[in-house]
Amino acid sequence: MKDDSKYINNFSEYEKALQFLEKGCECGCSAKLPKEKFAKRRADFQSLSKPEQDATLMGQLLIMEEGETTTSSRFPKRERTNQRFFYRWNNITPICQETYFNMLGISLKYFENVKSHLLDKGLISRVHGNTGKIPIRETKMLIDESIREKISSFLDKFAKNYGFPNPGKIKRANKTAIFLPTDMTYKSVYDDFLNSIEVDNNIKASKISLLL
Repeated sequence: MKDDSKYINNFSEYEKALQFLEKGCECGCSAKLPKEKFAKRRADFQSLSKPEQDATLMGQLLIMEEGETTTSSRFPKRERTNQRFFYRWNNITPICQETYFNMLGISLKYFENVKSHLLDKGLISRVHGNTGKIPIRETKMLIDESIREKISSFLDKFAKNYGFPNPGKIKRANKTAIFLPTDMTYKSVYDDFLNSIEVDNNIKASKISLLL
């Protein structure tokens, strides 16, 4: 059997699609679809970024949308548009909602959110929750081994010079705690650390929390 996994962007999604086809949808339309193409379509869609997924789905919604404008006998001047979406595998093969969602690997909630955005605001990009925020990883400093050793050496010497013996009742991270004079704070220890060494830009960028 030919192994096509290396040609597939997201093999786990590819397998999920095949598992769905093995089970099948309630109406039976999924049994008429080509398995490999169906699974690859899901894998390809799930490999897109969120904005790309949004744009792809909105484009499909425009194609699948069918609606008619009606008026009420009670309010003849008030028009109402009944919008319906007919899910399709291609331009000639209709499929059910269950099969369509599994074809893309999306949930009803995501589908409704994108549909509501399209109906309300058109084809402009959706704003996702983390837009404009600094990624958490970028706010954390990468400490190299040389800086780590300087901090560790400083703390050892500082504790020997200024620390009080531990009465033996308090443990911290399975190690003996060392107490400092009450007039010292984390900030003052941090300042002493910077003054004790030749400060480079990396250490200047470090946080007080590094000494904790």
